[in-house]
Amino acid sequence: MKYFTCICYSLLLLFTAHAQNAQVHFTIQTSAHDIFKNDVLQVEYVISNASWVSDFIPPSLNAWSVSSGPIQSEETVNINGKSTHKSSFIYMLRPLKAGTLTLPSASVVANNRRVSSNSITIHVIDKNNPSPIGTPPPSAALQSLFGAQSTDSEEAAFSKVPELREQENATDKIRSNSFIKVFTSKNTCYIGEPVMVTYKFYRALRSKAVVTKQPSFSGCSVKEIAFDEQSTQEKYGNKTYIVNVIRKVQLQPLQAGRLRLDSATVTNEIVFALPHKQYAKDNFRADIQNMPQFIEVLPLPKQNKPQDFTGITGHFRIQAQAKDNNIPAQENNSLLITISGKGDITGIKPPAVNWPGSTEHFEATTEDNIDKNLFPLEGSRTFAYHFIASKEGDITIPPVQFSYFDVEKERYESIHTDSLHLHFNKPAGKKDYTLFAEEGGNKNLLWMIVAALLAGGAGAWWYYRRKPKKPSASKTKPQAQTIPPARPDFIISFDILSNIEDHYLFFNKSKDILSLAIGEKTNTYNVPFPVLLTALQQHEQYAHLVTDCKLLYEDCDVAMYSPDISSSDRANTLDRMKKVLQQLRLIP
Repeated sequence: MKYFTCICYSLLLLFTAHAQNAQVHFTIQTSAHDIFKNDVLQVEYVISNASWVSDFIPPSLNAWSVSSGPIQSEETVNINGKSTHKSSFIYMLRPLKAGTLTLPSASVVANNRRVSSNSITIHVIDKNNPSPIGTPPPSAALQSLFGAQSTDSEEAAFSKVPELREQENATDKIRSNSFIKVFTSKNTCYIGEPVMVTYKFYRALRSKAVVTKQPSFSGCSVKEIAFDEQSTQEKYGNKTYIVNVIRKVQLQPLQAGRLRLDSATVTNEIVFALPHKQYAKDNFRADIQNMPQFIEVLPLPKQNKPQDFTGITGHFRIQAQAKDNNIPAQENNSLLITISGKGDITGIKPPAVNWPGSTEHFEATTEDNIDKNLFPLEGSRTFAYHFIASKEGDITIPPVQFSYFDVEKERYESIHTDSLHLHFNKPAGKKDYTLFAEEGGNKNLLWMIVAALLAGGAGAWWYYRRKPKKPSASKTKPQAQTIPPARPDFIISFDILSNIEDHYLFFNKSKDILSLAIGEKTNTYNVPFPVLLTALQQHEQYAHLVTDCKLLYEDCDVAMYSPDISSSDRANTLDRMKKVLQQLRLIP
């Protein structure tokens, strides 16, 4: 009976997750499908209809040279009252060779689930383009186009048409009266620490200017920050300048070393009056470009790094509460973990909870309350863990830990919630699954759950029917047994896995079995998978299995949402799983 119950809960969770993610799309969009070998290709990995996106794992672009990227942008479109949200990771790529080149799949966490994009091919012609395609024009959000100054305050200083005398060089004069300046919130930072970078264009003469090349960034994640496109006046040296912001971004370095802040280019056009030609007017242009700058990125210290540290920087607080602390057993409840503060809030993942043995729990859902106009980001992220107590009585949820690196104190910090003491009354007689149906937003979800439970029950009945029955030693009525939290039966788990047809359920169940197996041998439970691998690495007898387990888990993670899964992929996964379980001495 306990296996039937586990099957029911697992299917309930998986169908709920499936319904919640049904509308999320992750696709690749390109500026062209056929290019020459000296062209630049713009590639966008686009996630649609996801309320939040994090943990982007970039594609392996071995056949391409990355000119810039990934640049992250977000856009919300409202049509007839219906909002559609789109997040994009943008690359500018040059092919390294001719032929048919692949743009591989990338993956990202969207709405609490990791999803993978498709992969596509690009035909690269083995010739040079006489008019090569350069970096495509940036989108409206990335391009500034501003004309001659026109506000009242500007007119007094810039109303005159500037003069260009016969001995003067137009290009030199334009460049001596305009420049680009780069401002950074920090010149030195740690890996993962957000840094704000602002590019400003200064001009001391009446002119028209357009951004012709945006700066590119590599070795970091990039988030665009909205800015005021209005011109302002600033005194610099002994001149008054009209100033326009041309780019504002938040960068998060991914590796230690020097982070290059690329140059931007603005084409500045000025109408000069020519005294030596009876003050006739003529247009002159010059490209204005800043010198590249660098930010020193420091590695995070290895000493005193907590096991549960996942790369988050900032300063945070944590609290926990239960939605209800006195309800009947076998009814829905929620554990709410809220992490608030400032820093990389959108990168925070659900902390591990050490659940009591008398509970069944489900994956956390996420809700953000973040002010994205502040730098660094400030607000909170709340994780709701839905759970059910299996019997009447008191339970205690131990403190939940979250670790981060405090860039101001330059040290790791681990913060904890208080313990939660909950009481569950006598079961009301039936389990209430309506909470999950409402949150999934799918009217047919209850019917799906019913079908799943029936299918799970039929599968369990079939399995036990085909097992050889042991002869009864006595006709006396068996006494009820209290089953303590014991080791899973991996023979049964593997048998159930081999009979799952849905590929999402198959690979998700594979991950669960692998985690349970490692936990069984290392006495490590209810922790993230990287922590399990660390425990396995420290085990004298099984440390050699770390690489195999890591690759198997990662392959299952990607395969869950891959559209191109074949029976051979499933067979290969089963074979690898069987070998790992046999080497862990969990199955014969």
